[in-house]
Amino acid sequence: MPAAPGTDSAQVSFTRKKGKGPNRDKSVRRFFQGNALLAIVFLVAICGFLFKEAFFFFPDYHSSLQLYRKSGQEFVTLLEDQYKSQKESYALVDQAYNIERSSSSQAELSKMALYNDLRGDVLDEAEDAYDEWDESFDALDDAKDELEDAEPADLATAQQTLAEAEAVERQARADWRTVAAETIAEFDEKPEMEPPLSDEEWQEILTSLGELEPDSGQPKYLAELQSTIDERVGEFGVAREALRKSIKPLERLWLDLRDVASDSKAAGVAYKSAAERREALLQGAEVQKDPERAELMRQKADEVVTEAPDYDERIKPIYKAVPKTQDVSKKLIESIELAQEMLPQPETLKNDDARQRLERAAPLLEKSVQVIESRAEDLKNWRHDENYSWFRSAAGFFFGTKWVTNSSWQDFYGLLPLLSGSLLISIVALSLAVPFSVAAAIYTNQLAKPWESKFIKPTIEFIQAIPSVVLGLFGILVLGETLRELSTVPWLSWVPGFPMAERLNVLNAGILLALMAVPTVFTLAEDAINNVPRAFRDASFALGATKLQTVLRVIVPTAVSGIIAAILLGFGRVIGETMVVLLVAGNKIAIPDFSSGLGVLAEPVHTMTGLIAQETGEVNQGSLHWRALFMVGLVLFFISLVINYISQSLIRRFQLKN
Repeated sequence: MPAAPGTDSAQVSFTRKKGKGPNRDKSVRRFFQGNALLAIVFLVAICGFLFKEAFFFFPDYHSSLQLYRKSGQEFVTLLEDQYKSQKESYALVDQAYNIERSSSSQAELSKMALYNDLRGDVLDEAEDAYDEWDESFDALDDAKDELEDAEPADLATAQQTLAEAEAVERQARADWRTVAAETIAEFDEKPEMEPPLSDEEWQEILTSLGELEPDSGQPKYLAELQSTIDERVGEFGVAREALRKSIKPLERLWLDLRDVASDSKAAGVAYKSAAERREALLQGAEVQKDPERAELMRQKADEVVTEAPDYDERIKPIYKAVPKTQDVSKKLIESIELAQEMLPQPETLKNDDARQRLERAAPLLEKSVQVIESRAEDLKNWRHDENYSWFRSAAGFFFGTKWVTNSSWQDFYGLLPLLSGSLLISIVALSLAVPFSVAAAIYTNQLAKPWESKFIKPTIEFIQAIPSVVLGLFGILVLGETLRELSTVPWLSWVPGFPMAERLNVLNAGILLALMAVPTVFTLAEDAINNVPRAFRDASFALGATKLQTVLRVIVPTAVSGIIAAILLGFGRVIGETMVVLLVAGNKIAIPDFSSGLGVLAEPVHTMTGLIAQETGEVNQGSLHWRALFMVGLVLFFISLVINYISQSLIRRFQLKN
């Protein structure tokens, strides 16, 4: 029967007919409503689970940091900052010194190496005689001690024992010298060396070997050679020695106070879990069938300390050490300033490697002075009973530069290294993907022939079918090796970051993520261009514009909101990727060195998604580390939510304009 005039035939087909079947219109509507409701339920459940696990992170982290301060660990960490700052600069100075010394005294070093080899041969050949002499020497020491402690009645016996020990030691020493002399006599041929060794030098070495004694310490010959070498580097060695000696008092103080703070924290941790441990032991005793074991568990429960530690008493040694920390800090700064005056100018060194290390050490010494002064002031004003603010705990997570877990000292959860790694890789990926994707979308939609469009579009969209783990393996085995080999090409040495020290780095991950983002950006940008009303193009042609002018001045500006939305969705696709960055980004938790310019692209980094995938299976459920990972996931969720909100707003704005 034909539809009534003015009635939509599609509506008629879904209109319930009297006595014939269910209302298909309502059934279809309820089906889709059910699917939408189910999607909303799943989304709410996921968000609820994410919020539930992350909710207690900040209270637990705040409590951990409060204990970190109460126990004195914060004070010791300030000392550690001073120590590490000084140690880092000293290490470079020491390396530069040793390299320069080696390169400027090759003849002396060759003699030292020869002497040590020959000395080792003598000791090996005379091993039995050496052991006998060593034992007799120990027995002689024991006899001397017995004589000093002997009573008057035992004095004669002790003197007799000492005389016998001296006779045995003299004989053992003579045997040692005999075997050593026989061994030295076998060294009849002067070895070939560069530079050549003279007869006088060879005889001098053999004579010095003949004076060997197992307890003689550094032989005279080596001491003289060492003195000759040290004279060549002059004040460099004095400056280096001043830095080395200045570290020792700080290191001893740091290690001593570290033990005090560790014991104090252990008591605090035990107190926090005492009630739970005591309750668990009592419950276990209740269900234990063996009376003896039940009684033992009750005794252990009674031994659990449930009183809060007296932190005021425990950290008294730390407060007593404050004046000493100020004195050590002052001497550290004086030693650094002295070293800065005595260190040679880098350009005066003969060895290029030594010159580069000394150049790197100079700014580190300046930085070390600043760190030592700053930490000295903090050490003087530090109080264990000062409240650790909630704001500082939250700021420590969002702006912290350290992510340290499973530490025997203190765990720190700082998001900045992970966030900077994720953003850096995403920026690299979009910088590569956007120009290609948008240009391909414009060409495919506006300039390509029909057969080209039919070939290009499905080919680009097919990239989405490649599993991310396959791309990750490609990055490890092919792309990473190719980039590293390319970076060693001499005529490319001017490129920042070349040659690459690591094949797993920002650039490797960025290229692969760019490949993954291309289909998303291309498809959405092409749709945005395709949605531009045809009338705009026709009007442009009617005014005499060429096809290229129409594309660049009419079509693209009109579709720019949709193109930007496509780029943002591509960014969301990139920043949420896990497997590729986990495999090829390098997984180094540190803020990239942006001072190196574009060279930062050759550094390994870690990302938020990669960290969650890497560490979730290794932590205890409900622990602080577990909640920290969910907090990272929550931050990632909000980033994705904001990106999608902005992109959808731009898309709606574009649609309203049209």
